[in-house]
Amino acid sequence: MRSKLALLAVVSMLLALGAGCPKETPPAVVKAGNALIESRDSVTVLIPRIKKAFKETDPNYIQARGLYDKTMAANNAWVHSLKMGIQDNQDLDKSAAFKEQAQKAIDATDAFLKCGKTLTEGGVRLYSLSIVGGAEIVKILVENGITIWKAYHAENEAGRLAKADRYAKELMWKTWEEVK
Repeated sequence: MRSKLALLAVVSMLLALGAGCPKETPPAVVKAGNALIESRDSVTVLIPRIKKAFKETDPNYIQARGLYDKTMAANNAWVHSLKMGIQDNQDLDKSAAFKEQAQKAIDATDAFLKCGKTLTEGGVRLYSLSIVGGAEIVKILVENGITIWKAYHAENEAGRLAKADRYAKELMWKTWEEVK
């Protein structure tokens, strides 16, 4: 009987402290995640159009695929930097490496966008990501990444690890073959 009461007391105390209860994701983090996903998806929307317009052996198709592979790799490396920053509780606001990786991701993204839009739309720019200048796109990656990091840097290690894995999974780019 005493062990049941002791267990009940511990469970009650944990519930009172909020342990085991999922915390609501801060609105700023939701907004930052949405902006990053929107940016990614405005790029990947071009892939099915390129696949439909060109055969796999066409030089245009091959060029676009190569540029997308570089874009995916650079952006996934940036996601990895964000994940590691959250897990290791790094100050991403002061991290030159984090900002440099964001710039690499933007450069690769811009090259793919220019190619993809030229191939599918004759160079007509319809998506907001391509209208925004390179500096603004870097700002999207850096500021939103830092917003996500700031929301979780004060959490305990287990919480940061779980959040970092969750965001990495949500933000990773798909391979060319996975995009339908």
